[in-house]
Amino acid sequence: MSNSPKSHEVLVVDDDPIVVKVLSTLLKDAEFTVATTHEAIFAFDLLNEDPSRFSAVILDRMMPSMSGLDLLHKIYLRPELRHIPIIMLTSHAERKDVGAAMIAGVYDFLYKPIDKDLLLLVLKRALRDKAPKGN
Repeated sequence: MSNSPKSHEVLVVDDDPIVVKVLSTLLKDAEFTVATTHEAIFAFDLLNEDPSRFSAVILDRMMPSMSGLDLLHKIYLRPELRHIPIIMLTSHAERKDVGAAMIAGVYDFLYKPIDKDLLLLVLKRALRDKAPKGN
């Protein structure tokens, strides 16, 4: 898989339409392909439809029907989805939330409001770290 952003599709999962729009624009401006959903359960369905489709997931911690942490657990219970780096976002979290996310396998945990440069740096690092070795 190429390291070019155009070769990577990122799934953005957040219940706030403004955050989804901001993240989509930011990622598209950085030449990533972007898919979005406002519901964690729909995100899980998208991931299961084609486990190789997404290169990374940017996931909100707090959502109404299923939390980002619950989705993270569901993703990592599926061996065919474990290769996908998850970057979790939150507007407020306690240390125990960050620790629980890290234990569950999140790649990184970032706070809102989103720092564009930091998010892109973390995303590119995640893609590099999770890339198949030998390429």
